[in-house]
Amino acid sequence: DCLTGALPQSATSGCSDNVLVDDGSCIYAPEQLQFNQSTLQTFYYILDANLDEQSLVEYEDWIGVFKGDICVGAWPWIGPYTTVPAMGDDGYEYSNGYMLEGEVPSFKIYDSSTGGLFDANPSNSSNELVWSINGVTTIDFLNGFSILSYALDLHEGANLISFYALPDDLSVGNIFEPIYDIVTGVIGEGVAASPNPVLGWVGSLSEVQADKGYWVKITEDSFFEVEGQEFDPNLNYDLHSGANLISYPFSGNADIENTIPEEEWNNIMGIIGEGVAAAPNPVLGWVGSLDRLEGGKGFWVIVNEATDFSFIPPLDVSRQTFDFSELEQLYEFEFNQSTRQGFYFIESIEGVEDGDWVLSYNNNVLVGARKWNGSYTDIPAMGYDEGLNTAGYCETGDIIRFSLYRPSTGETYNLSSDNLSPWEDNLIDIVTSLSIDYGNFVHGFELNDVYPNPFNPSTTINFTVSNDVNLSLVIYDMNGRIVDTLIDSNVVPGVYDITWNASNYASGVYFAKLSSGAFEQTQKLILIK
Repeated sequence: DCLTGALPQSATSGCSDNVLVDDGSCIYAPEQLQFNQSTLQTFYYILDANLDEQSLVEYEDWIGVFKGDICVGAWPWIGPYTTVPAMGDDGYEYSNGYMLEGEVPSFKIYDSSTGGLFDANPSNSSNELVWSINGVTTIDFLNGFSILSYALDLHEGANLISFYALPDDLSVGNIFEPIYDIVTGVIGEGVAASPNPVLGWVGSLSEVQADKGYWVKITEDSFFEVEGQEFDPNLNYDLHSGANLISYPFSGNADIENTIPEEEWNNIMGIIGEGVAAAPNPVLGWVGSLDRLEGGKGFWVIVNEATDFSFIPPLDVSRQTFDFSELEQLYEFEFNQSTRQGFYFIESIEGVEDGDWVLSYNNNVLVGARKWNGSYTDIPAMGYDEGLNTAGYCETGDIIRFSLYRPSTGETYNLSSDNLSPWEDNLIDIVTSLSIDYGNFVHGFELNDVYPNPFNPSTTINFTVSNDVNLSLVIYDMNGRIVDTLIDSNVVPGVYDITWNASNYASGVYFAKLSSGAFEQTQKLILIK
């Protein structure tokens, strides 16, 4: 994918085939600046360029031309009049997405000392930078900047965050100074810090690290402003066996499967974000409510054994923020986000319907809820967190109870399972199946409501079956004559709504009789026309 450039060539230089500049120095394009030669091209002559007002280093720092996130040309800085090509889309696959007539490219500077790629502003107006076939444009100067300013959108309570750019001063006091008045604590992996009005910041956490994630507790919603240098995209993560609280080091975001090297998947038990989680499945890939990793968010990565890796940089650097609050929630089943959380991945629920919700309880305290979205829906269960409104939430060893809420009927059912793991912080538990507990009726069924009643021309008869039973549902008139048979078969456990349409019957009183063997239940129906 690299090019052989137009600088003086040396046939005996010994450089490999993918060298860009072959003048004996064997200069290769950085990975972020590789591009394909096209039959269509234009050139930008750069008279002067700098990064953070510092001169570029010749043959080490680079200038790249981009269309969106696609590099369409690059050249090492060689001093005044460095000539940077910009390739066009000539209709072949190798130039797909390259420049088109009338488009304006963007420019970036590669800093060889850090491996960072930074935005650069040209002195020319946009109209002067328009790409055209065989065009030549002179740029007086190109100003690059490596200092990145960004803001993290925090909500009241516990926020799981990380940083993708940090200043030189990494002290907790410096980093969290913008929100000092509303922050009550910062918790890292095994360390913590809290502001003290007399002593300043106290605790075992003294400096923020680029590869770590942090729980930040605040008393009100706020935008947390941060300024600093972006990290080396090859930042290495050295993980120990168990749960590791880490960052995602890029300003963009990417699917889990596209940013975590595939060779690491078998070693990962699960990834937990703020109120969301994901786990690898050998058949389905990654399952759960967490599907993307994003800069500014923190993540618990739980591994079977010690390992180290680097993330694959995202192709999309746009800020598509994901917030726990964006998950659909029901007002009557709200719960508080805690810094301690476990997740139960439910493979299947017998009798579940689209639109149902699964609720998790510690005794009678709601500690989590999630709308059922298919196999391996991850159900959160929050733990007790001192300082937050989490009284009665889970403690290590507690056994979770699940219920199913059906919005279509307003009914709630207990769910049963024999293989739930006791709760613990950062738990990832794969639950094979749950089943709806429809009760334990002596005769195996229970006739419930009839609605509407009185009715015209149809009504719905509701009943619950707790175990397999042969049932008949028959409509009788006032004289005891059968006018309609709605059911006469074996029925499995569940909740049933059977509609009787009485359009062909006269107004009057009727009876719905649900029976099995010697036991029966009857409801009076009133048809008014």
